[in-house]
Amino acid sequence: MRINHAETFLQGFLIVYGIGLVVSIYDFLLDCTWFCHDKSLIIPGTEDLTDSYHDYMFHARASLRGALLTLPAAVMAGIIVALFR
Repeated sequence: MRINHAETFLQGFLIVYGIGLVVSIYDFLLDCTWFCHDKSLIIPGTEDLTDSYHDYMFHARASLRGALLTLPAAVMAGIIVALFR
């Protein structure tokens, strides 16, 4: 049985992790190009965090954390594909 065209653990893992990486990279690019430069997007009550909004490394670290948090989901997807093939 194929799940999303994946037949092995590695294929299932790579599909889910690839999707997670695309989302993480997209979020990083959106943060750095839009949120860092548009004052209308600052949430009321967080004006004291504008240094963090404009810090590209802050967004890069958050993106890396997102990529790392995708790993367990990708492993679980790979296990599910391996069990049901």
